[in-house]
Amino acid sequence: MNKPTFIDLSWFREEFGNKLSERYQTQRIALNLVNQFSKDPLFLETGTIRMKDDWGAGMSTLVFSRYVAHHGGRIITVDNNETNMSLCKEVTQEYAKFITYVMENSLHYLSSFNEKIDFLYLDSMDTPIEGDATEAQRHNLNEFLLCEKNLNERAVIMIDDVSFSNGGKAAKTHDYLIENGYLLIVKNQQSVWIK
Repeated sequence: MNKPTFIDLSWFREEFGNKLSERYQTQRIALNLVNQFSKDPLFLETGTIRMKDDWGAGMSTLVFSRYVAHHGGRIITVDNNETNMSLCKEVTQEYAKFITYVMENSLHYLSSFNEKIDFLYLDSMDTPIEGDATEAQRHNLNEFLLCEKNLNERAVIMIDDVSFSNGGKAAKTHDYLIENGYLLIVKNQQSVWIK
């Protein structure tokens, strides 16, 4: 059995430590996990960057791009909003060779997706901070269910906006993951799981 390798994330701390706030630890942990489990990982992201310098929202496409530029792999980012996708392309243009930009409804796209996923990041559909989040929760679970068959044996799963009083977008997905033997690694504003 190969020993796990721990990557030097000093570049990650230097570039993002003062920007990502509560998402810093979850993203750092998730990237360390994917590095241990996957060589040249495929990142699949639903919901893309929608504002410049919106570090409070995580800027995940850019963060993942920086990881891939340092350590290998590629990214597929899916969003059904043309303005968001155009902005994402602008913000990540330096890393465009690593990224496939898909302008489509995530559920439609994922229903025929057949590649193996090493890192799944679910962050589509806005979720109310309070009140009824059922629509976003159903959407999040449906995204996961469509992706589940494509997860590699040691896939890393990260979900955003999970710490709201209504359960955020991941409440139903969290229940499913627990019931089906997935392991929760960390939960803050994002949750990180392994298969």
